[in-house]
Amino acid sequence: MLQSCHLTPLDDAIDWALERNKSYSTKSLYSCLTDRGVRIRSSDSMWNVKVSLKIKVFLWQIDNNRLPTALSLRQRGWKGSSLCCLCGNTEDSNHIFFGCSLACFLWCGIRDALGRSDFSFSWEDWRGRWIHRKCNMPIRFSMLLFAGIAWALWNTRNKMAIEHITSRSLLQVFHHGIIFVQKWCQLLKATYQDKMREVVERPKAWAHAFAPSNTIVTDIFEL
Repeated sequence: MLQSCHLTPLDDAIDWALERNKSYSTKSLYSCLTDRGVRIRSSDSMWNVKVSLKIKVFLWQIDNNRLPTALSLRQRGWKGSSLCCLCGNTEDSNHIFFGCSLACFLWCGIRDALGRSDFSFSWEDWRGRWIHRKCNMPIRFSMLLFAGIAWALWNTRNKMAIEHITSRSLLQVFHHGIIFVQKWCQLLKATYQDKMREVVERPKAWAHAFAPSNTIVTDIFEL
């Protein structure tokens, strides 16, 4: 082995194998420690979305199942109920953001506003299929839209579960989500802001035109 080594009078140098330019960077070290150097597209879309760091961490918690939902708290020894305070089903992240009746209403509104025939009802489906192919908009826009709706759902859930405060209507939660998106639009590059505002106008128009049905649902019928 030593016979193949050739010594030179040059000074020794240290190359950083995780960067193409062989220079050390904190980013490459962090990537290696967290994802073993493998680039994960869904992670990129979360960390690159133009929102505050708090919201980016919130999205990361959803993706890694780290939110303090009723089920996860129960598994850690919490003595409270693992059921959703609104509909009574088991509360995990998928339930809060996709399965609960409140979440279903919001996503059905987004579905109708965007002119889709169906919508995702799980984080895995949203991350793997919808964000890349089904939303018909750039990933930065679809992630921003999801962040606004998800943050509105999470805040509403916390008020109901912790403060015992219920929203006056489902549309109020919908509007809160759209307001978050409008607020964060200002963080986008100027060339993208107008395009994102056009996307936001569609769910806004849907909400203004929405008229709840006055039909009473019953299993009683006249013979």
